[in-house]
Amino acid sequence: VQATHVDWTACVQFRQPDDVGGLYFSFTLLLTCAIGIFSSIIHGDATLTQIIGCSCGGLIFAYALLLMSIKREYVATFYDTRTGVKYYTDRFYEAEFDEQKFDIFANNENIWRHIRDDVKTWFNERLPSWLESQPAWLTDYNRSLVPDWVVEDKSLLPIIRSKKVLELRIERLKSNVAMILSASSLSSKRGIRNL
Repeated sequence: VQATHVDWTACVQFRQPDDVGGLYFSFTLLLTCAIGIFSSIIHGDATLTQIIGCSCGGLIFAYALLLMSIKREYVATFYDTRTGVKYYTDRFYEAEFDEQKFDIFANNENIWRHIRDDVKTWFNERLPSWLESQPAWLTDYNRSLVPDWVVEDKSLLPIIRSKKVLELRIERLKSNVAMILSASSLSSKRGIRNL
């Protein structure tokens, strides 16, 4: 559903680096137009071809207008060839502040598993300082994002894991399970089987 929405509306809010990336988004926009026009020509319906042609022209016009209206520094993100994994790796290593690096925990661990040793080392080097200074960004929610395996000194876990943090972790787990179950239910209603 998201891919169809992104392809046919050019909704850039869905252009996430871990979903489609920059260059791929631009490429699929043009590819969608080409496939739409080609399919309508093959179908042989002149009215359909005109409708699809106008829709595709509108998409390309809107996309060009977007590129001309955004800040120049962001235009490059629409032809960036980095994968989602590379994007998040770069964000971690290029971050100037701990708060920026901490964002790595908000992403799926599979995206950053290849740098997990570096993340773990950085976290454990900085943790004593954070526990002492209590920075404003080290909220209960952010603490709930940190996997247990990252904390080397297990005696610090009770300090990091307040009751509220544990509640947030359980809430997120329940939410993830509910999403999986609803997706599974939807798949079975449509007759889609996972092998």
